[in-house]
Amino acid sequence: MIEENILPKRTLYKKRFSSVFVFLLPLAIFRLSDSILSYIFPIVLEGHVNSNIAIGVIMALSSIVGLICDFVLPQIFPNKSWKFLLVVGILTSLLFPVATALGDIFGLISMFVIAVVIWGIYYEFILFTEQNFVVNEFKKEEYSKTWGILGIMIDITGLIAPIIGSFLLIYGVLAYSSTAILMNILALSFAIILITTSGHESKNKSKVKEYISFIKGLRYWGTLTKRIVPLLIMAFLLELVSASFWVFGGLFGRELIGIPGLDWGVLVVSIIPTLIGSIIISRLGIKRRKKRLSQISLLIGGLILVPLTIFEGEISPILLIIFFASFMLSFAWPLNDAVYSDLQKRLEEKGVHLMGLSNAGYSAAYIVCPILMGLISDFVGFYNAFSILGGILVISAILLILFTPRKLQMPHTQLNEIK
Repeated sequence: MIEENILPKRTLYKKRFSSVFVFLLPLAIFRLSDSILSYIFPIVLEGHVNSNIAIGVIMALSSIVGLICDFVLPQIFPNKSWKFLLVVGILTSLLFPVATALGDIFGLISMFVIAVVIWGIYYEFILFTEQNFVVNEFKKEEYSKTWGILGIMIDITGLIAPIIGSFLLIYGVLAYSSTAILMNILALSFAIILITTSGHESKNKSKVKEYISFIKGLRYWGTLTKRIVPLLIMAFLLELVSASFWVFGGLFGRELIGIPGLDWGVLVVSIIPTLIGSIIISRLGIKRRKKRLSQISLLIGGLILVPLTIFEGEISPILLIIFFASFMLSFAWPLNDAVYSDLQKRLEEKGVHLMGLSNAGYSAAYIVCPILMGLISDFVGFYNAFSILGGILVISAILLILFTPRKLQMPHTQLNEIK
């Protein structure tokens, strides 16, 4: 490995960002497979339970498992590299389409429950993989740009997935399950090639095996939570929006558009602007005031979403509202993730607990959202449910802007005292 201090700065910059695109290959294939199943699963499940709240409860279970993993994984694998986490995540994901197919074929709700448990486990591995990769392979000033690039990949796969998923649903269970399995095998193959041809070991390769210490983990989380409440709230709110579209976007699309094979319209329209926003963020490489900018984006996105209920049943206005609201919210995602990466770098080896805590914010949203949106939509419909969601964003954004400190201080001394 060539030492960084003898390479020109521009060469190092290009070398680091070329590694992003190598990393993206297996991750993009995996993300596409996961997004296809994310779109298909609620629609398939609805055919067996016929209730939004029931769908919400089952979907929330995956996030309860994810929340547990957010706490447990940093204790079991405190120093594992992103390469290890990537392979384990993809291997585990192979079971998800199998369990879903069995539930669909035999009408077994228990298999759908097993499927979402598997989903919650492997998805957390991938989240840790992405965070680990950014922090260990890039410098602090490159975080927002790197997250922007990763965001572009995630948005592209999310954009394509509903269209593919809708097509696969026409051909049934064998089509969607076998496609997902083959894609995950392909992703695993590329991941193994990436690892075996890598020129050096990751910086955080495990040296000492740590055993699970629930009390110690809780102390880390308790200490960190006091300092990063605004970031946790932002993560929760952003995931609340994402979960709303991913869990109920397909069903909302069926109600709004009413044309077979075009039920992906609502979800795709919510994803296209996030892709545009990710491209803009990756080009700007914002280094300052990331917290405030993300909060302003949240506020404007919520304001745009509030009047959605006024245009109930009107396809064009509804899709335009979703488009522009998603566009404004698209800036908040990478900016908030970049702030997390800044803090993780400052925490050094203790940063792994911040990763778990940040993922916990996302998992908590996926627990609350399916149940909340399922309950509201069962009573007042999807139009009112998404308008109410916009109101929640507006009120929360105003409070965040008013009370978030300019600089978040990390409790280094308190963390070092935890035994």
